[in-house]
Amino acid sequence: MKTEHATHAPTGPAIGGKAATLLELQLEGFPVPEFLCSPWDLDEAVRVLGFPLAVRSSGSAEDGREISFAGQFESFLDLNSLDEVEDAFGRCHESLNAPGVIEYCRRQGVEHASMRMAVIVQRMIRPALAGVAFTVNPVTGEDEVVIEACEGVGDALLAGNAE
Repeated sequence: MKTEHATHAPTGPAIGGKAATLLELQLEGFPVPEFLCSPWDLDEAVRVLGFPLAVRSSGSAEDGREISFAGQFESFLDLNSLDEVEDAFGRCHESLNAPGVIEYCRRQGVEHASMRMAVIVQRMIRPALAGVAFTVNPVTGEDEVVIEACEGVGDALLAGNAE
């Protein structure tokens, strides 16, 4: 469902890789759940989107062609109050400076000081299935598409706990 809030979002590094991809998919007509990308007013986000909400990271170097930052930043699901959304927003921003993120940057040759974090507030949905598509096999490194999926929300899959 398109929302005028998302279609007027800035593009490129200002919103990060995840938000830029969501916006691109939305503009191409895919049914992306409504979202706002920071900076925005938290009261407005709740008023416009309603509950439940997801608060998701969108780092400037996240979801790139060469480096994914998969699992490095915080995301929060099923938030049902403004206090939960505000807490999650702060924790998303703080995750940019987590020791694991700093080490990941060092190993990948990314200058940590140049990274920025935008935060997405998105309407939470209840999918029948969720999944991840890899364009490079994560086990072998071969150039092939690998899809992993699970029933319901994909957080257990992303944490490695789904079968």
